[in-house]
Amino acid sequence: MLLKCPHCHFSKEVDTGALPALPLKVNCPKCGQNFTFGQSLSTTEAGTEPAPSTLTPPPPPVREPVTAAADADPRILAEKQDVIIPPPPIGTNAGAEEPPAGFWVRAVAALLDSLLSSILQFVMMYALEMVIRFSGLTMRTELHILSSLFGILVALFYYVFFTGYNGQTPGKMALGIQVVDESGSAVGYGQAFVRETVGKFLSSLILGIGYLMVALRQDKRALHDLIARTRVIRIK
Repeated sequence: MLLKCPHCHFSKEVDTGALPALPLKVNCPKCGQNFTFGQSLSTTEAGTEPAPSTLTPPPPPVREPVTAAADADPRILAEKQDVIIPPPPIGTNAGAEEPPAGFWVRAVAALLDSLLSSILQFVMMYALEMVIRFSGLTMRTELHILSSLFGILVALFYYVFFTGYNGQTPGKMALGIQVVDESGSAVGYGQAFVRETVGKFLSSLILGIGYLMVALRQDKRALHDLIARTRVIRIK
């Protein structure tokens, strides 16, 4: 058996049969230090390594750090962190990147709308006059004024309804242009009402210069577009 001093590591082979009962006190002949030699230490003194008492857990997986490139590209960030990025909502900014409609295409669309709204006004005013005549009333000045106001309301309804519904009057549909919010989203009836009433009234009041601004401005917006915060874009 190999006896080994734990202090100076001096070792010596001894006969096991010559040893007294264990444990026993041993004096190292090299360093003079005393130490206890027992059954529990026999494997260590014999020169073998003791088995570990516990198992060391494996180290945790190293996660690759997210670099500045991942911050710049959300797809890389999603791959690094196992995150699913939902797609952007459909239709929120549908017209944000569409080119603006120019002056002449808007002028032709406005001419078509003027023709169609005039036909609608004539039909509705004629129907109103027929109702008045069949009711036995005579067309006095007050009724003529009422009929004219009715025609104006019909024209306003034509422009506000179609613009607020999908941003396209029949004339704009024919020319492939559309009114959108300045951010590119759809306009509502409130925005359409401001554009087609207050906005166009002011555009006409200054000798039509509000309409001519389309030809002068780089973004092709008229005065009523600026007032209502709208744009007219090409969609085909």
